Amino acid sequence: MPNVFLIGPGLHKRDIEDILSQNRFEVSRFASIENALSHLNRKADVLIIEKEQYRNKAFKKFLKASAGTPKLIVSFDYSFRGFAAWLKDSLACPCYSPSEKELLYFINRILKEKNTREENKTLRQELDTARKEINFFEDVGKTLTSSLKLNEILAAVMRKTKEMTAAEAWSVLLVDETTGDIIFEKANTKKVEKYRLKPGEGIAGWVAQEGIPVIVPDVSLDKRFSPKMDKRTHFKTRSLMCVPIKSQGRVIGVLEVVNKTTGEPKTWTSL
Repeated sequence: MPNVFLIGPGLHKRDIEDILSQNRFEVSRFASIENALSHLNRKADVLIIEKEQYRNKAFKKFLKASAGTPKLIVSFDYSFRGFAAWLKDSLACPCYSPSEKELLYFINRILKEKNTREENKTLRQELDTARKEINFFEDVGKTLTSSLKLNEILAAVMRKTKEMTAAEAWSVLLVDETTGDIIFEKANTKKVEKYRLKPGEGIAGWVAQEGIPVIVPDVSLDKRFSPKMDKRTHFKTRSLMCVPIKSQGRVIGVLEVVNKTTGEPKTWTSL
């Protein structure tokens, strides 16, 4: 049930509160913006405010405290005077003596606008994360293709992993050219270093064998996942990203990032 603050004595004399209550809005009444200030922490969904409240001495403080909350500014005369002060807030919408239909229309419109802005903000954050991840893999790729020394490759991979990755665990596995096993060469825990997986074993083994990067949002739903390492380390793998490390056109290892802590696994780039 959306929570609406009804602010201003002129609004209380109309049937606005009855209209809102009949349409399943929870209504809180305040005589002025000064009275409403201390209640803004109650997370009002919409503020319906009498235009003349711009004259209140607490006006600037109220605008600052209510930034980001949709506002319907109601005037009972057809004068533009007083609207300009309110419209500095991008989520403020003016209206003149609204009918029931107009009132509900304007409330729904500014709520949708707020939701759209929040969705756009989330998308921008996800895009920024994706760009960072793309740059990370491009940088690692450039380093790998330009380096012939294993130590240089590992140092570069681990440095860039630390720079970019916010995850619970990560590891670099290298292919044993004699047996085809993949060996945990570097990791953020000593418990797994030098441990071996058979060719094709687990998701890391599959990536090393196929040379294809994978993103698994839920490992419990992927039949390639092997719980062997979790049992060994008493760790719980929920999601992972696994990327083949290539040098001179062949797979020499795998970079594995487990349980990413920034963003949802579904936002990890498709590499």
